[in-house]
Amino acid sequence: MNTSSHQQFGINPYQPMQQNFNNFVNTYFNYEIEKSMRLTIQQDLWQEYGSIINEAHQLLNKLHINRDNSLQKDSVNIYLTYNGSPFTNPINDCKEIEDALSHVFSREVEIVKNTNDLINTKRTNIHKIYLPLFLIKSKIEPLLIFDIYSNIKDTEYSFNLFTYTFYLQNRLEKYNINRRELENLSEFSFNKSVDLNKKNIYVKLTNKYFTKQFLKAFTLNNNSDYIEEWLTYFFKTLRRVPKASVLIGNKDVSEEIFYNGIIKQIFEFEYCLTITDEILENQPIDLIIKNKLFIHINHIPENEILQKKLKDLLEGIIVYAKVGYQQTPFLCQIIFTIDKPHPFLNDFLSLSKVFFIDSMENINLKLNQPDRISLLNN
Repeated sequence: MNTSSHQQFGINPYQPMQQNFNNFVNTYFNYEIEKSMRLTIQQDLWQEYGSIINEAHQLLNKLHINRDNSLQKDSVNIYLTYNGSPFTNPINDCKEIEDALSHVFSREVEIVKNTNDLINTKRTNIHKIYLPLFLIKSKIEPLLIFDIYSNIKDTEYSFNLFTYTFYLQNRLEKYNINRRELENLSEFSFNKSVDLNKKNIYVKLTNKYFTKQFLKAFTLNNNSDYIEEWLTYFFKTLRRVPKASVLIGNKDVSEEIFYNGIIKQIFEFEYCLTITDEILENQPIDLIIKNKLFIHINHIPENEILQKKLKDLLEGIIVYAKVGYQQTPFLCQIIFTIDKPHPFLNDFLSLSKVFFIDSMENINLKLNQPDRISLLNN
């Protein structure tokens, strides 16, 4: 993964910052253009000029009521998407786009490149809408963002070695969550005096939101909102959060169900690594984290040398955001599942979120599950 450097492909890591700066500069100069233009127009023509500009703004506002519509330009072309149809015309010959824009208000539209004689031009055809070119937003070139789960395997790039899981194929789809249903489910789960006649409703809601309820219930005092937010954020964006998640106690829940049953199922076993003494002894840090999304630690080595190597690995990922001599890029999150607090963690507490895990028995009671197998099946 990432076997080629940014320079090899002309990738500028500061591109987003540069584009923001360019947009600011363009906006500033567009403003100055319009300001200078207004100063050259006699005072008694201001109202007439303003009416033309307002009409153009109304056209753009009506166009963008449909969020799928867009109108942009670059130094060569104008780009319009209108009612699902894309158009690309050269700036000097945009008749096709003008005809499409004429359908917005059922009035003829002309894109004006030179506005020096805009008022006189308008007077010749008062029914036509004149759209100055400077009002069309500049097209922002797409950023080259490495999405490790892109389905496109372009042979020109050697970065993408990952494959979608079933769950990640659907990660950007929008799901409507009924807040009232969640409130009812919470009432059923944590209030044991609920009318048993509502059991069918409870079962239905439990099946629909089971993982969400488990994430809420599997810590002591049900204080695991952060874990749900952290996992949801990473699932949606694949952008790491520079904090370790430390789950203490009841490893049959934290490791067997949460890590093995949820995280590894969603993000794929191949990209989740549990650190062992053997791995620390035989593999360099760069290789340990390569192509990994989750680094899982379920015990602290007794050997001081291995402890030091584990500490270096964690510091590289959490503190310095770079690992090893070659500064290997990584996306991995850190998760601990340990039986009890360990002095090794003291150096990382400020950059960690610590949770004490409830017992399997209590979680089953909260979720109205008869046993461990039922919990796993859900």
